[in-house]
Amino acid sequence: MSQEHSVTEKTLRDAMLIDLSQRLAAATHAQPFHCATNAWQAFVEFPDLFRDGGRLVEGWFVIETDDRVVMNEHVWCELADGRIVDPSVLLLVAETTPVFYFAGVTRTWAEAEALEGKLFPHVRFDGIHGADGLGHPEYLAARAAARGKVYALATSVQPPKGMQFLTAQDLDRVLQANAPLGEAKPPVVEGEPLNLSLSLATSRSLPARPGRCWYNAREAILRMPQQFFSADYVEGWLIGQWADALRLIEHGWIETPHAGIVDPTIVLQEVPARLEYVPGLRLCWSRLQTHTMCPLPFARYSSWREELLSYRESCQLALAKGEQLAWQTSLPLLPEPAEVTIFLGIGSVILEREKVAWDFPVPPTPSARVSALLQEMEKGAEWL
Repeated sequence: MSQEHSVTEKTLRDAMLIDLSQRLAAATHAQPFHCATNAWQAFVEFPDLFRDGGRLVEGWFVIETDDRVVMNEHVWCELADGRIVDPSVLLLVAETTPVFYFAGVTRTWAEAEALEGKLFPHVRFDGIHGADGLGHPEYLAARAAARGKVYALATSVQPPKGMQFLTAQDLDRVLQANAPLGEAKPPVVEGEPLNLSLSLATSRSLPARPGRCWYNAREAILRMPQQFFSADYVEGWLIGQWADALRLIEHGWIETPHAGIVDPTIVLQEVPARLEYVPGLRLCWSRLQTHTMCPLPFARYSSWREELLSYRESCQLALAKGEQLAWQTSLPLLPEPAEVTIFLGIGSVILEREKVAWDFPVPPTPSARVSALLQEMEKGAEWL
């Protein structure tokens, strides 16, 4: 039976000694993006502070900014009473920035001193716990707690904030991952192939409108039965890798039995270097004919419980795939759930216009907020 390991969350605001952290950073000439070296030097070079009960900590921290939530492997110091001394974090952010610490592996002063010249976080290089250190149960538990914090912070606002997942690595690799791409190449598409030529032809024939992926897909199927009679209208999630970010987009497209995916909307913008489509809800041509006047996407308005649960599962799967790619690339993952534009007015006079994002991740049942939005629609608001 696996043993559960509890992890205590600490914050910069409540647990860190800011003045001492800044003094040690200056005394050791701490450098940005070198948290392990900074922490180890401060720890071993000031034994009067740390020899008696202090700890060098390998774990994870989460930083929340205005537009994103960042999780990274991190190394810091703690005094015997548990207060944090971190000579690195204030080189990156202001002291008022929300920062959350999750300790994984701790080492005494003597243990840390004995690791002079070794690589850190040492849990990844000790030859016991694997190249990622996650074979260590406490380190794994700290990572899980930090991931949970990322999702909680990112999805506490609508639309959600971007999420960035980083591991200890050379700064050059991070900069390379975020560098602009070279000349445009056909995208790498995971799973079902994307038929770019048919997507372009369909987009021009409609013509497709930007930001209207579900309507473009539905109109293409209904107006082009000679091409799409045997196709499915699909609502789900698109994972795209652009030069600056990964985007997890609530999206609509067409899937054909012989020509692959037809997406008349994605070709209206810069096609990303990498694409993956995660389907959630499918309607065949005949079923789509009976829902020509329904608001889209169906999954957000539908009372079909089976389809809603399937759509929720596809959202969770897409989120897992997006996070996995975020770990690999160091790019921020930006969740982009569908938005509803509400026009409130009297007659033809618009008094108010507001964009409201649907809940993300998709809940098992509509939230109170969604129920309130649907009630507003019934009162006469026009929704696009």
